[in-house]
Amino acid sequence: MYQSVNGILIHYEIIGAGKPVVFLHGMCLDLISMKLNYEDSFSKKNGSYQRIYIDIPGMGKSQSFFKVQPSSDYLVELIIEFLNLIKVDNFYLCGHSYGGYLSLGLAYKYPKRVKGLFLTCPVVTANPNKRVTASHINIKNDNFNIPKNKYTEDFLEMNVIINEKSWKKYLNEITVGLENTMLNFLKNFNPIILNTTDSKKNKQLKIGTRIYQFSFC
Repeated sequence: MYQSVNGILIHYEIIGAGKPVVFLHGMCLDLISMKLNYEDSFSKKNGSYQRIYIDIPGMGKSQSFFKVQPSSDYLVELIIEFLNLIKVDNFYLCGHSYGGYLSLGLAYKYPKRVKGLFLTCPVVTANPNKRVTASHINIKNDNFNIPKNKYTEDFLEMNVIINEKSWKKYLNEITVGLENTMLNFLKNFNPIILNTTDSKKNKQLKIGTRIYQFSFC
């Protein structure tokens, strides 16, 4: 399905009924990656949750945009307007990587609408120059020989565990998104959420009983 938001077509899928859960994928991925990881578990909940899978603009089957400077700030507002148009008020968020960052932005700006967060590998500091991360390593735990193709280098850079299972998972979940990502859109994209009060300071976000510490800078 598609929904036009400010002249931008956003591709999405809705499955089931119940409490709305909005899924936001990572950078250069698409909604397929989220469906493959979560749909089997949610489909067993017998109508408890409505799953809303979104292709973030510029990725998957959603349109990109250039007249408005591509930014995380604008994407947060697009997502909220999208949810308004499909009549979703309060919702849970499930975000992966960059989708986790957008989820934090949504929860910070619209705390009364976000009922809860589930984040996997979330970006908490958008500026890569300000991140403190460990050196990346590869661990090979079987005799798997990685096929040589255009994805081999990216696979090794993204994954720690290197085996046949992780390679197949990468092909099924990641490469589809890579093929559909609009690279010209990303070249002009500003991932850092700036439109917040005291944006240079770390933030504390309280959702229910949990407190999240993060930085938009």
